[in-house]
Amino acid sequence: MAQKPLALAPHLKGAELKARYEASSDAREARRWHALWLIAQGYSTTQVGEVLGLSAYSVRRIITRYNRKGPDAVRDGRHANPGPSPRLTAEQQAQLLEALRGAPPQGGLWSGPKVAAWIEQQTGQQTPKQLGWVYLKRLGARLRVPRRKHAKAAREDEQEAWERALRARVEQVRAEADEHGREVDVEVWAQDEARLGLKPLLRRVWTLPGEKPLALSWHRYEWLYVYAFVHPRSGRTEWFILPTVSADVMSVALAEFARAVGAGPHKTIVLVLDGAGWHEANDVVVPDGILLVTLPPYTPELQPAERLWPLLNEQIANVAIQTLDELEQRLVARCRQLIDQRELISGLTNFHWWPKAA
Repeated sequence: MAQKPLALAPHLKGAELKARYEASSDAREARRWHALWLIAQGYSTTQVGEVLGLSAYSVRRIITRYNRKGPDAVRDGRHANPGPSPRLTAEQQAQLLEALRGAPPQGGLWSGPKVAAWIEQQTGQQTPKQLGWVYLKRLGARLRVPRRKHAKAAREDEQEAWERALRARVEQVRAEADEHGREVDVEVWAQDEARLGLKPLLRRVWTLPGEKPLALSWHRYEWLYVYAFVHPRSGRTEWFILPTVSADVMSVALAEFARAVGAGPHKTIVLVLDGAGWHEANDVVVPDGILLVTLPPYTPELQPAERLWPLLNEQIANVAIQTLDELEQRLVARCRQLIDQRELISGLTNFHWWPKAA
């Protein structure tokens, strides 16, 4: 038996209901006006529910509220409900933000419960522990593992001064070339080394329910060294796998790098590297067209090439490698892959302060 349509109170005519439906910018309100308009045309609550994806009960509730309270009942009341007043004023939130930059009164590290205790002390109101977490998120706080920084590392203002000096050095190289009427391309690269060997590297992996991840392990202490050169602006890379680190081997790496990128009378490479002994030794042979610029001490965060090692390690993580030959084959394969992934490399290494157009 067909369901009898419900009658609408004569608050608005059918055309007015349609106009309200078409003019509504709120999805919930628009659906309610649409339901009322369809009912005004003679649709049953079941038919309206099928059209709008609502239950017949929900349609009847819309009609009942409209009949009793008129058009105002169709509006989404959530917009007019300001909700509970915030526990902290804007001034108190600013005080909390400042407090989070230091240590909590109870000692240790900040946490949701400690923030809740701080709020309770400031407001005199009993504060649930969960609210501390809410305010941490509201202020934009995130849980992050801090990166280690050496106690002897250059201060932040010293690092910024070095960044400015690097940009000035690049401009000086260009200016000197212009003075002598020479056309010289100038590029800024970065270089670093990593020691990789037969000692297994463990990395987190995704596992499915019921699975237990295992990685074969066999600790042995034989090593190879990867010399990486990166041009952050373009994402170009050059890789060399060598048996050790020394002034002689560094000289070989620099010579091969210079040949690969065409450094010489018409192209100068400003090469940023750290102050390792084999970089600064007097017997290091620096090819024509290569200008070495040393980082401040203990500042790996200024070294773009540092960002390459997690990508390289993917090839040998969670694997028990038997010989150095096998290790070399894996590293060569991975280096060849990364050479073609310029966009990825540039996204990781092209720091905002890196010299422009270099």
